[in-house]
Amino acid sequence: MSYPPPMNRPQVGLPQLPPGIPPPQYGGFAPPVPPGTPMIPVHMGVVAPAPTVLVPTAVTITQKPIAAKKEHGMGRAKDADDGAGPTTTVFVGNISEKASDMLVRQLLAKCGIVLSWKRVQGASGKLQAFGFCEYKEPESTLRALRLLHELLLGDKKLLVKVDAKTKAQLEEWKAKRRSANGETGDGLKKPDEDEEEVLDEETLRRDQVANGAIEVLLKEYSSELNAPSQDADSQPRNKKRKEKKEEEDINAMEMEDDKRDLISREISKFRDTHKKLEEEKGKKEKERQELEKERRERDKERERERERRDREKEKERERERDKERERERERDRERERTKERERDRSRDVSEARSRSRERTREERKRERDEDEEDVYERRRLERRLRDKEAAYQEVCFIHGPFMTAVLNPQVVERYRLVGQRMKKKNIHFLRFLFYVSEGSLF
Repeated sequence: MSYPPPMNRPQVGLPQLPPGIPPPQYGGFAPPVPPGTPMIPVHMGVVAPAPTVLVPTAVTITQKPIAAKKEHGMGRAKDADDGAGPTTTVFVGNISEKASDMLVRQLLAKCGIVLSWKRVQGASGKLQAFGFCEYKEPESTLRALRLLHELLLGDKKLLVKVDAKTKAQLEEWKAKRRSANGETGDGLKKPDEDEEEVLDEETLRRDQVANGAIEVLLKEYSSELNAPSQDADSQPRNKKRKEKKEEEDINAMEMEDDKRDLISREISKFRDTHKKLEEEKGKKEKERQELEKERRERDKERERERERRDREKEKERERERDKERERERERDRERERTKERERDRSRDVSEARSRSRERTREERKRERDEDEEDVYERRRLERRLRDKEAAYQEVCFIHGPFMTAVLNPQVVERYRLVGQRMKKKNIHFLRFLFYVSEGSLF
């Protein structure tokens, strides 16, 4: 894998600038291209070939120089030391269609001095999703790798990387800088040890300043980056068609075979990576949907179970209410029966009292009647006794001698028998005496 040959010579007619400050760019003119840089022509059938790499765009730099005066003394010595490194080329890919070329240029310029930015064009003149940026200093390249790699730009993440040759140059430059600073090291590091590199305070400060400038720049272009995509390439058929067209455009370019192979491999690698990411994303989305579906099913099942328990509880409460109402009605009926028995008992007691009073009145009346009869009978008997006594006195007074004779026992017996016959015949005693006095009974 190889990139366009780096040019270690400074640009003609441009003064040297400290690191971190982009070169001046004038409206309507493309950035200067170092001498010896090959141009990539493109054939488009009958149409005359058009420039395929450099796109003339006007870039207005509004950012002020970053800490150029504050560290004039100490920074100049370090910049002179840093500027001794070779120029390096960085591959920038996976550029979103929403990001303009001016925005990409400015992002690259925030990391250091850009000698050239070559955005690949297709046969139709349309800018492709990748390009090559040449930095004047290795430190700028390292900063671009740290800050711009996987930076979310629109709907895609930037891919910033270098080839093996450039990576070896960067490792050699870092080893020289460590040795110049008096640090102990073991020479060249392995490629997988780049992430474990410990940065000094000055580098961290510059990274922080550049990162802040990048965030400000992204905020300025936020409306452009967040705009909805109007391109129909989002459909799978259009994507395949677009990929095929890009391959044809690359094959139609007149460039060296190794560069064409490099670009083809990088594009294939990007597509494979993007495809894998899409597959992983689809798999994760599918798993998330399945989990969401299972969670919804569990929620529905819990909801149904809760509703069933609520219905059962409601039915149980309804049965309890029915039982309570039935018990209340039974208690009401029992109270009614008790009241009825009380009324019957009271009525029986009243009737018994009435009957008792009636009997008492009848008994009293009967007793009064009996008393009156007894009094009447007693008075009648007393009157009869008085009448008898009076009659007897009269008889004894008139017939005294006769009564003396009568007192003879034989005479008394005869009188007794005569009295019995008179009783049967209901003969009055006075008449008896009259008969006796007349002597008709003997």
